[in-house]
Amino acid sequence: MSGGKDAAWTLHTLQQGDDVGVVALLTTVTAEYDRIATHGIRCDLLHAQARSTGPRLVEAAIPAPL
Repeated sequence: MSGGKDAAWTLHTLQQGDDVGVVALLTTVTAEYDRIATHGIRCDLLHAQARSTGPRLVEAAIPAPL
């Protein structure tokens, strides 16, 4: 889950069907910045998105680039 509109739309589309079950959202977070690694979205916004969509959120912390 990047937090962006494409990921949100894909999740919405998958949840509308009955042939796929979304069990978790996975994202990488840059620990030093407390932001999603791909788009730089704040983790508090990520957590709000995850709470509103249902599946549990799995965060993989990665270090900031040098």
